[in-house]
Amino acid sequence: MNVSSFKYGLFCRKKYELTSSGCLEPSGEIEWLYKVRRFISDWFKTTPEKAKESIENALSELSPEWFSGQAEAEAAVEKYRILLTRMTDYFFNNGFQIAGGQEAYKVTVGDVEVDDKIDFSYIGKDGKEHKVRIDMLHNNPYSNRAVKDVNKTPFALELLFPAYGLGRTDVFYEVWFLKGKFDSGVKYLLFEEKANANIISFCYEGYDKDAAFRFALEQNRREITDKDCNDCKCKGMCKGYAEMPVAYIPSGEAIEKAGCQLTEAQQKVVDWKNGTLAVIAVPGAGKTRVIVERVDRLIQSGVKPQNILNLSHTRKAVGELNERIAESLGIDDLNDPDMPVTKTLNGFGYDILKNNEKLLGGSLKLASDGVRKSLLKRVLNDPSVQKISGVNYASMNGKYGLLSRVDSWIMSLKDLGEEEFAKRNSGVDLPSLKFVAAGLDMLFEQ
Repeated sequence: MNVSSFKYGLFCRKKYELTSSGCLEPSGEIEWLYKVRRFISDWFKTTPEKAKESIENALSELSPEWFSGQAEAEAAVEKYRILLTRMTDYFFNNGFQIAGGQEAYKVTVGDVEVDDKIDFSYIGKDGKEHKVRIDMLHNNPYSNRAVKDVNKTPFALELLFPAYGLGRTDVFYEVWFLKGKFDSGVKYLLFEEKANANIISFCYEGYDKDAAFRFALEQNRREITDKDCNDCKCKGMCKGYAEMPVAYIPSGEAIEKAGCQLTEAQQKVVDWKNGTLAVIAVPGAGKTRVIVERVDRLIQSGVKPQNILNLSHTRKAVGELNERIAESLGIDDLNDPDMPVTKTLNGFGYDILKNNEKLLGGSLKLASDGVRKSLLKRVLNDPSVQKISGVNYASMNGKYGLLSRVDSWIMSLKDLGEEEFAKRNSGVDLPSLKFVAAGLDMLFEQ
């Protein structure tokens, strides 16, 4: 978690988890900004002319597909040209000298680890070292004229975190905000350091940064309000799992005979339309019938069959569900385009991959269990691969052979992580197993 994620997302942990896990559709523009941030320190190591050439090269990577139309795309290119150019002009016009590149640091706050970077260091006119983090997304919210202390520069988490993480108080910590508070979108002011402008800067030498840190953390943590949820981009998914209603269908309520009425609990599931509903039902509770009735109800209410997706773990369940739905809808052919989509989880995942082969960089080929074992056998037989001690290489095949055991260990290692795997499998040669797993991964990539 970086400083911005901590500051703008920690008050709602679910928002941070959804955002950082990639559940939301990624913004190409934002990813481009993060990429640009990594190279700014290299620009400052050159000349103003070369820096501007680098800016133009970066702008050429802005894709029109990220915007709603050509005009918006052209305006974005011009906006970032101005924002990046004025920042580099500020650096060179002030005669700053670059003193270092990126520096990573970590700070632990409770059970949260903040892991971020200083983008570059420079020697200012004052002869002191300044360590700079560039914020590509936000406006400067700090000012020493602010009424609330938490909005003043000494209490900026963006400055306090690196001061703690790097452990130095004798240097200036700075954040350069690419955007200015008073930039209108058609008129951009100079890039400068003054109240509400682009730069905040503070040196914690002789200052009680511990007290400032505690105060800033306290002030930045607050309770979630309804307004936060209503305006949140994660609302749909967050409410889907955080406030999921549950319907219970006890086994005694199953009614499978044709013509019998649904029970109250079953009817609730069939009619449900307010978001996600988790249904807990024991064997024999009539789950299949309820799903069939629900599909029928959705179609009657105007939902296209192609927009209905049923997923199950087994092919048997999928086959039964398909037949029952087809019978209910009066369809003879299970491949009829008016049939809802009903697949196993694995089959549905395979379809997604198969339909997006270009994004994978080539044609899709799934490794069967047999292919996986054959690749693992190549790795285990490779003389350059470190041998796993305490196992019998002479007995490769069979249910309890080396192939099955090592394959199971590798899967478990990836699922559990090294620490937990070592606790559960104390007798396994973990360093050698990791070496074999790396060899197997290399073959899969090839």
